[in-house]
Amino acid sequence: MTMPEGRIPVTHAGSRPRPPDLLDMMKARLTGEGARLASEKLW
Repeated sequence: MTMPEGRIPVTHAGSRPRPPDLLDMMKARLTGEGARLASEKLW
């Protein structure tokens, strides 16, 4: 197999699986819910 110059060979093209709690935090951040939850925990 020949590789183009400057490319790094990889074994897959996707991302690693994420735990459910991390997905929930990412969704909250995208919807703006994360800021509200963070402010509630501060007080």
